[in-house]
Amino acid sequence: MLLSATSCTSQTIELKGVEPSIGDPTTDFTFSCVYQNDSGLEALFVCIEIDGEMHNMSRGLGNPVNGVNYTYTTRLNSGLHYYRYLACNENGEYFNTSLTSIFVNLKNSEPALVNATVTPSSGDESTIFRFSVVYIDTDISQPRYVYLILDGTEYEMEMDSQDGNLRLYTYSTKLKAGIHLFMFKCDDGSNAENAYAQTSLYPLNVKKINHAPELYYAQVLPKTGVSGTVFNFSVMYKDEDGNSPKFVKLILDNELKDIGVQRGTDISSGVTFEFKTRLGSGTHIYKFVCDDNSDALNSSLSTDEFSMNVLSPVMRDDSTMKLALICIGLIGVAGLGLWITYGKNKKKTNLTDAVEEVDAELEEITDTAKTGKEQKIKKNISYETNNGTNAENVKDVTETEEKTEKTIEKTIEKKSGKIDDKSSISNKNKKS
Repeated sequence: MLLSATSCTSQTIELKGVEPSIGDPTTDFTFSCVYQNDSGLEALFVCIEIDGEMHNMSRGLGNPVNGVNYTYTTRLNSGLHYYRYLACNENGEYFNTSLTSIFVNLKNSEPALVNATVTPSSGDESTIFRFSVVYIDTDISQPRYVYLILDGTEYEMEMDSQDGNLRLYTYSTKLKAGIHLFMFKCDDGSNAENAYAQTSLYPLNVKKINHAPELYYAQVLPKTGVSGTVFNFSVMYKDEDGNSPKFVKLILDNELKDIGVQRGTDISSGVTFEFKTRLGSGTHIYKFVCDDNSDALNSSLSTDEFSMNVLSPVMRDDSTMKLALICIGLIGVAGLGLWITYGKNKKKTNLTDAVEEVDAELEEITDTAKTGKEQKIKKNISYETNNGTNAENVKDVTETEEKTEKTIEKTIEKKSGKIDDKSSISNKNKKS
């Protein structure tokens, strides 16, 4: 391309261009042109103006008539550049070319955005969300910008820290309840075609502020009892937001029990849930759980675990006394029958046999009473020992049984004495 001088038609400059046309920030770009003068006048200088700055060019081989090469070498940033050539010959005649533009495409290491995150990953309207992303550029260039694009709006992020060619950028804010979409994008400032980078689009669910449900007065009545007792488990549910519970459940010995409202209708003031059941003997563990049906992070609640003991039934003292009275009654009947048979009729021949028969009956009754007492005492001691009951209870049961035994023995002795009296009377009559 030949460009004519503006003040002297006998002079021209042939523009050779820029070599290479593509490079990186370390590439040397060489601008070149050819100066020509038909009169053979030498150029006092040939300059190049690049983006408003003048630079002297170096003269090469050739003569003004056939053309002289001029060059200038420099490094450029990527982007659009404007330049022109200026010259002056030996006669002091100045001339310049028109302003020309050239876009230099530099080789550029594409930036990258990694570890795009938001912390916490979910929350409510009171939560401060921290958006962060790591900017990487092997050219170690300062980015023109790193943006958070949140619901279509760009927010400029600030650099938090740097480690080599790694830079951490962050942005913190609160958000309204709802689903939000966000992504990150950047520009490395090189003006190259690959100067941009962006991440994928991510969702973020922000929930309304929710007051956690509350559970009060967790209890069981009666607090203890024997197997077969009906126990009433109850707890009060309260929610400041007035949210009806998704559920209120009793976990009894690791089993979920559905329970229903028994008292109250105002959730904000508290309603009581109850569950009634019978339990076997042993130790039982229970607690209550609930959910306010808000789908918030704090929608669920659990009470502490509680324990309770259920005892096996133990024979009461009045049962022992009833057995003793039955034995005494049997002895009385036997004695009365003997008196009727041998006292009233005064039969002498079978008196010895009758006495022996009554003695045998008394011995059998006594053995039965003692055996029953020993078995009950052993049973009570074994039960109380295995279930950790107070030793005083065992002592009381044993003493009661021993008193019963003495009562039976005294009654037997008394009845036996009456028989002996009858036997003496019978012997006297026999002698007479």
